[in-house]
Amino acid sequence: MTAIMPVFIAGEHFSHEMKWFAASRFFLIYGICILFDYRDRADDKQEGIRTMVNYFDETGVNRLFVFSIIACIIFTIGLLFSGVSLLSVLILIIPGIILYSIYPLAKKNTSDYLYYFILDGLMMLSALLMAVLPI
Repeated sequence: MTAIMPVFIAGEHFSHEMKWFAASRFFLIYGICILFDYRDRADDKQEGIRTMVNYFDETGVNRLFVFSIIACIIFTIGLLFSGVSLLSVLILIIPGIILYSIYPLAKKNTSDYLYYFILDGLMMLSALLMAVLPI
């Protein structure tokens, strides 16, 4: 929603570029949510909160996460078909690659620093990089 809300507020049309971008960000954030759900799965089960992570076994959770990252990368690459520069696309892919690389660590480590600074920080990393890099 945070990817498309500015478009609606500005009264702009929802272009193909925005569709690729919104789908890309959805799957990046979903990958992050999978890790948060994985960390909280015992408490969620106890409280009766239903999540896909609670329904799947370890292999299923891993597959769901990998699917989310692959979808994020595919939709981000799709931005190239809308005329977005290669550098911008690469900057948008970086958080997905980092997320994939820290997945094993995040499954073992329940540190609030990892979850609230690193994982949540991945949501804004691309914006920060685009703000400081001359694109």
